[in-house]
Amino acid sequence: MSTIGIFPASGGLGTSTYTHLLKAVPASNVVLISRHPEKTPQIYKDQGVHLRQASYEASPAELEAAFQGINTLFLISYPSHVHEYRTGLHIPALDAAHRAGVKHVFYSSLAFALPDKSTTLAEVMGAHLDTEAHLRKLAEQDPSFSWTSIREGLYHESFPIYTAFLDLKDESTTEILIPHDGSGPGISWA
Repeated sequence: MSTIGIFPASGGLGTSTYTHLLKAVPASNVVLISRHPEKTPQIYKDQGVHLRQASYEASPAELEAAFQGINTLFLISYPSHVHEYRTGLHIPALDAAHRAGVKHVFYSSLAFALPDKSTTLAEVMGAHLDTEAHLRKLAEQDPSFSWTSIREGLYHESFPIYTAFLDLKDESTTEILIPHDGSGPGISWA
């Protein structure tokens, strides 16, 4: 069985992913890469997951070392809406993963692209499109490399942005207006 890596393996998405994954895959085949691997819950350490230390801000050599021996990598996007900064962290991490021999990358993207799938009106999607373009380039240069973009909906914890920063503790609010009239296709929450 191939080795599956999750980077970063912290935060809500990383933790949810490995919690689910470890019900289906032997822990000895899972590598959790995070800024603070010592914070991984003891139950998973006891099961035998491999822990490695790295962050998006690590050097290319440190990232490459963290990705060594991993066949499939779930690369979770950096949590920022700043286009150039986010892209500037994703690209070196992908290059390090490719140099380390990762054969397939699952990438956590967003579903804010226009129907042509390569343009957007949402600033937050720009770095995702750049990252997907880089993954496409790596795959074109190396036929043994493949990738999957997981275009997720809106994260439910960001609902305040879409409800004019509604304060749930303010009982005087009786109506919430959102920029959607309730007809067709709606919002896909993740």
